[in-house]
Amino acid sequence: MNITEKELITLASKGDKRAFCDLISLHRSKLRSFAVSICGGNIHLADDILQEALIKAYIAMKNYEIRSSFTTWLWRIIKNEFINYIRDPETKIEMISDSEDNTGVTLRSDECSESEMIREDVKKEVHQLINALPVKLKMAIVLIDIQEMPYEEAARILEISLTAMKSRVFKGRKRMAEIMNEKKEMKQLSSGNLRQNGVKGDR
Repeated sequence: MNITEKELITLASKGDKRAFCDLISLHRSKLRSFAVSICGGNIHLADDILQEALIKAYIAMKNYEIRSSFTTWLWRIIKNEFINYIRDPETKIEMISDSEDNTGVTLRSDECSESEMIREDVKKEVHQLINALPVKLKMAIVLIDIQEMPYEEAARILEISLTAMKSRVFKGRKRMAEIMNEKKEMKQLSSGNLRQNGVKGDR
């Protein structure tokens, strides 16, 4: 017998662990993708954040109000868990993009095609750009540009107004463009210095 998500939510709110696990299974891929994105591609950190968030979600299920969106509620818990993590004074985060796929298996250059390597490089660069943003702007960019979420739902997750949501996305995109230009200028400057030093060395 097929059971609806609403019925699973009702059972989970009454302490049914099986129902809660079934609920999470319906949304796990998107939840993990969100966690990985806000953690700058650090898969191990994302899994830790997600695990802690789901534990808190299970404990809080008894207080969940069915009239609100279950997925929005879950995303908000993950977001809060991440913010709590980075606010911890004992925490030292190294938000470095892991060169791993979604199964946690390290990708080696001799085991993947050129196109896959290019995709990994692009993914890594995007994670680095997003990770360079302040947390508020990072959350906005991840929800809108990575998760492709509607502005209204993203605003509910971040618990801000729609106007504030649009403002954060605009500022985030602008700052990412600035970072890209700064990196480009640095590469050009470095390349110019190398050519200049090469010329001097030949004299």
